[in-house]
Amino acid sequence: MGNVHVQWLWEQAEDVIRGSDSLVFIGYSLPDYDTYAAQFFARFAEKSIEAFTPSSDHLKRYRRMFGDDAALSAQTFADCKYSRPL
Repeated sequence: MGNVHVQWLWEQAEDVIRGSDSLVFIGYSLPDYDTYAAQFFARFAEKSIEAFTPSSDHLKRYRRMFGDDAALSAQTFADCKYSRPL
């Protein structure tokens, strides 16, 4: 029963991302062991990609996955532009 709900959540995320122009990651480490998430997000590499995390190691993972066009910032959530009302 739990797997059905997880699958539904990933399907909803895919629908939302497909309908957007960009993909923004805030504080997510993009861990090497999470191959499902890596494969999922790699499908959207053609979108405008932004990542905010204070970890240089995490930013390196984003660079490897999304290439030189990704906008990467060594910032905490509190310092990133999305922490303030739009």
